[in-house]
Amino acid sequence: MAKEKKRQPKVIVFSTRTCPHCRHAKSYLRSKGIRFTDVDVSRDAHAARDMQRMSGQQGVPVLKIPLEPGPYICPKPGSYPWPEGIL
Repeated sequence: MAKEKKRQPKVIVFSTRTCPHCRHAKSYLRSKGIRFTDVDVSRDAHAARDMQRMSGQQGVPVLKIPLEPGPYICPKPGSYPWPEGIL
């Protein structure tokens, strides 16, 4: 019987080019082999509004990890690593 591969959630990183915490978060994800979509909120006002509505803050990075029944949102750099089993 073949092992079932764990499906990776679609992670979204809301960031800016100049944010050192954003670079750290993305580096952490890469080190764990986690694919993600990087959204630069300094260039995308619509995404910045969505991020603010979702997280309740304007600061970056904000990471959105889709889970059931709702997203796990990691808005603060000190929140790494995530709780066991999320990624």
